[in-house]
Amino acid sequence: MADKMTSSRAVAVEVLTRYTDGKGDVSDILNKTNIQPQQRGKATDISFGAVRNLALIDMLIEKIANVKDERTDKVLRNILRAGIYELVYCPDVADYAIVNEAVEMASERGGKKAAGFVNAVLRNICRAIEDRSVDTAGYDWARVVPQDAIMGCLFKKALLCDFRSEPAKYLSQVFSLPQWLTAEWIAEFGFGLTRDICFASNRRCRVYLQPNILKINAEQLEAKLIAEGVDSDDVEIVCRGKTLRFAGNRSIASFKAFSAGLFTVQDPTASKVARFFNLKAGETVVDLCAAPGGKTISMAQVMAGDGTVIATDSDPGRLAMVKENRDRLALTCVEVVELAQLKKTLQARDVDAVLVDVPCSNTGVMAKRVEVRWRIRQDVVAKLKAKQLKLLEKAAEIVDEGGRVCYSTCSIMKAENREVVDEFLAMHKDFELVKDELTLPCASGEGRIDFDGGYVALLKKSGNAS
Repeated sequence: MADKMTSSRAVAVEVLTRYTDGKGDVSDILNKTNIQPQQRGKATDISFGAVRNLALIDMLIEKIANVKDERTDKVLRNILRAGIYELVYCPDVADYAIVNEAVEMASERGGKKAAGFVNAVLRNICRAIEDRSVDTAGYDWARVVPQDAIMGCLFKKALLCDFRSEPAKYLSQVFSLPQWLTAEWIAEFGFGLTRDICFASNRRCRVYLQPNILKINAEQLEAKLIAEGVDSDDVEIVCRGKTLRFAGNRSIASFKAFSAGLFTVQDPTASKVARFFNLKAGETVVDLCAAPGGKTISMAQVMAGDGTVIATDSDPGRLAMVKENRDRLALTCVEVVELAQLKKTLQARDVDAVLVDVPCSNTGVMAKRVEVRWRIRQDVVAKLKAKQLKLLEKAAEIVDEGGRVCYSTCSIMKAENREVVDEFLAMHKDFELVKDELTLPCASGEGRIDFDGGYVALLKKSGNAS
């Protein structure tokens, strides 16, 4: 029998059970769970994958096994979810191994009756599958659950709606996304590009390490990690030699290079914001929504540590994370200031630039923040707009004439991005739009990197309100 302490599947089931109705944070739960290094990769994949694809997995349980959610013990339900995730999305793993361990875990939970129930459901799923790994070209899409843009799991019967007659519903079913969201994306981007966005929103995210360029470059960091025992195949320099892609299972925080402040973990899209800002050495910059500090760090590094980055946030607890990151990376040019003290801190100071990385729907980062799809509501996006405009107003008050305001989100919704900027500009004739850029999430882009989505706009305060 599998040892629970060394079983990645058991860890994943524990995480899924502690995650409740979209209210928990899967990443935080994983970090607080006792995971051995050899468990981490697989446990993370199953936990994240099951939550990303929760609606489709539950649909399979109901349609194929005729099992209703409310009738099932919570732990047994999550044993089924973990097992079905692997059966559908992990074709390289033998089906008997998946089913056998699920049955063993069920037996530990509820004895012979529970084991028989889980065995029956998973055997029904196995019998319903014609081929766990096929090239989806040429097959009826209603029978295929795609694993990526090419391969998928083929079922014997149609389980999904027709993508031609109900495109938004089809994408909602296949990718476990709200139908109103897929409908909005189709209206703006078209079906083909929306399908790409959905794949990117459900991708297995890679980990990207940004070197602390005040101390080390990518090549030197790669050598440091290999010296700490990382397999050379698990680390690769990407993004024109500026970033490392890490594929190992080891916890990032366990590296001496991390403790020494030699790198941070940051997606390529997020790392672009500081460079988009056109920052110069010696400037004074305010980061209004700084927590947890990734963009604060990037700005300090782009300025070569010469100047001042004043980091604040409305959440004191999260602001402490900015301070921890600043201290770990030894960024002496970063000042962490409570929001209530910001006005006093800025007295007699010229502010050259303000970053407003606003709270948003997170529709560009759903692959990493897997809970977002279960929390996001159409009315919430509209409510966020008022908060985003208020923060832009605050930035406008702070920045000096001739200075810049950078507005950024990790959303790909027009209502949170260009519409907010246009509304702000309509009310502030003393500002002009210099440039803006929407990045859509990507499962595999230039140089085979994957990345999140987001939006950034650079505004300049001209001082001429006429």
